[in-house]
Amino acid sequence: MRQLIDSIQHHRLRAVVIVVLLLINVVALRGSLRFFNKISDSAFLRYGDKMPRLSGRSLSGNKTIGVVEGRVNLILYLSASQSRSRTIETAKSAELLWRRNGKDGLGVTAIVRGDISDLDSLVEHSLVSYDAIVDPTGDLGDKLGVAENGNGVFLFGPDGRCRFSTRNPIKGEDLRQLVAVEFLRTDPLDKAIFKQASIEKGHRFVDRSLLDVRSLRPTSIDQVRAKTSGLFVFFTADCSICSLPEYLKTFLEYERKRKLHPNNDGDAALVFDFNFSHTDVLEQMTKFGVSSPAYIAGEELTEINDLALTDPSHFGQVVAVELDRVGTVQGILSLGELDGSLPRTGGSDNKTAIANLPSYDAEFGEMFPGAPFSIYDVSFYNGKYYVSDIKGNRVLVLNEHGEPEREIGGIGSGPGRILHPGYLGVAGDGTVYVQDGGNERIERFKPDGTFEAEFRTSLFEGFAVAPQNEVTLGNLKRATSSLSIALPARNSAPSAS
Repeated sequence: MRQLIDSIQHHRLRAVVIVVLLLINVVALRGSLRFFNKISDSAFLRYGDKMPRLSGRSLSGNKTIGVVEGRVNLILYLSASQSRSRTIETAKSAELLWRRNGKDGLGVTAIVRGDISDLDSLVEHSLVSYDAIVDPTGDLGDKLGVAENGNGVFLFGPDGRCRFSTRNPIKGEDLRQLVAVEFLRTDPLDKAIFKQASIEKGHRFVDRSLLDVRSLRPTSIDQVRAKTSGLFVFFTADCSICSLPEYLKTFLEYERKRKLHPNNDGDAALVFDFNFSHTDVLEQMTKFGVSSPAYIAGEELTEINDLALTDPSHFGQVVAVELDRVGTVQGILSLGELDGSLPRTGGSDNKTAIANLPSYDAEFGEMFPGAPFSIYDVSFYNGKYYVSDIKGNRVLVLNEHGEPEREIGGIGSGPGRILHPGYLGVAGDGTVYVQDGGNERIERFKPDGTFEAEFRTSLFEGFAVAPQNEVTLGNLKRATSSLSIALPARNSAPSAS
């Protein structure tokens, strides 16, 4: 009898322990799911969602306008919380796409919440000509799932289904790639496109549309060349406002010494890439007393950016180009070469300058010198290098010589598409895991590059892939904690331990 009682108590104790463990696991799983979905608002429109009806008062008048259905629609949701340079770059990039592709059926609409004075100026001077809708109460933002003070970019197909969405910062080049894939159905990284925009000594410089910083009047490189010394100093910094004061001070010192020589007549012209805010530029020029003619490019300075990409140890974010009276390139110089007393603008390490990202390991700089892609992370597996190309929105598989053999992904939000890939890793069986930062998820690809599964993630720091196909993430909010995730089959819920 005593043995029976002991046995019953033992089984009860085991049952209690099992229940407690189950409760602990349920709580832990719920906590981990909150971690995965912390920044993921279920209302935010994702790939495959239906476009809501979007209409409101026009930014340029009191009439009511709306997004026209039945076509490919690029929707920009812009709020005053976003930086000036990012807003201007996005708005101008969309204008270029509208001018090139609007007649063929591409629709572009901006939805604006809050006072964005730079955008108002662009609309007033017809530098932004696509539709812009005011959303003072945030009702349209609610329909798109954009939080208050949030921003978003969406692309809907002719059927009204979402083909792309992100609430993360996006660059003009990303928009160009997106339209190439989803509207033009062309290779977004066609090398012929970049070759056409190259700068070569002895060849004519490609004319570019410009906007006078002081008067906001449109002009061009060719028109400005007739009024200046023929020397153009181009600024292509990604962080426009943080680098602007330093470069203006450097330019002032150069200009002072240049004018001491009798052969140097006329002012050098400053040309800022189109992501610069004309308000910021004018404020800083006034502060430093820069009187030289200054302009903002009406389109991306792709040929200047290519110089920094192909030869970053020599060219940095400031490039000087000397043109003769007919526009032929006489010289291509870094700002440091214009005067020996000025610092060079390029970095000392070729590859590090290309990536310029904190996670990049400098030892790979010698392995892939001058590579035409932007490496964020590198993983080695079975004699191959797997690299995340953050600007190309893809993962590249390279051989031992650093030559691409195949690519995984490409810009987008659908299954297997990528926006701004970050960390990556390869498991023991060749399965590839990629942090798809712009889409707030981690994706898994089979060894042949076929998409297999995904799960959404919150902010994290640190990323590791174990040989047994487990992904470990370091929690950014709790630096001492981490989570190990066995990525599930497609359309299944994630498991965590």
